[in-house]
Amino acid sequence: MKSIELFPENALKVKELNEDQLSIFQEVQKYVFLHQKDSIKANIILSAVLDQIKQSQKPIAMPKGMKNYVMDIEKSISMKEQMALYKKQSIDKFVISGLWQTMCGYIVLLFIKELITGHYLIHFSIDLLVAIVAFYIALHHIVNQYQLVKRFHLSNKILIVLSVTFIVGLFIAIIGAQSPFDISFLILVIGYIASKRIFEKEI
Repeated sequence: MKSIELFPENALKVKELNEDQLSIFQEVQKYVFLHQKDSIKANIILSAVLDQIKQSQKPIAMPKGMKNYVMDIEKSISMKEQMALYKKQSIDKFVISGLWQTMCGYIVLLFIKELITGHYLIHFSIDLLVAIVAFYIALHHIVNQYQLVKRFHLSNKILIVLSVTFIVGLFIAIIGAQSPFDISFLILVIGYIASKRIFEKEI
């Protein structure tokens, strides 16, 4: 059974609630997670609930009970449009993370080549610092992509493509360190394009 979690963007909204608002939201969240098995739809509903709670000057009233309150929330939003919008935003996030991951991954590969050849762009310590920062940024965006893949319960093809791409790029960077021709960046770009297409197809 797929577990449903509160998405980070909703978790940020939750942090802005006061104690009374938080208590109300937790009751709604418990109900929605129990009755809505689609994590995307559940979080879209909860996002609307959070917006309503934050905008209301008084505690949310539920004269007809929790079930009717949640049904009213669902009626107030166009689920089809919200799903389409959410998927588009997720594709945009995946694309941006992919670009950052590709560029920063290449910087790391360049530094590895510099270690092998002993020739540094500026100085060892400076190049090392740049490589460490690039590695951190690349890792951060890989985690973002991983979270998107798991959020939509997609196949592991994307993660496999990204892993194989970097391994191949690393292998080529090492064996071709002394060569004036470097195709490791091309390999990373191909991997990025392939993973992007798979994500867009499966989402």
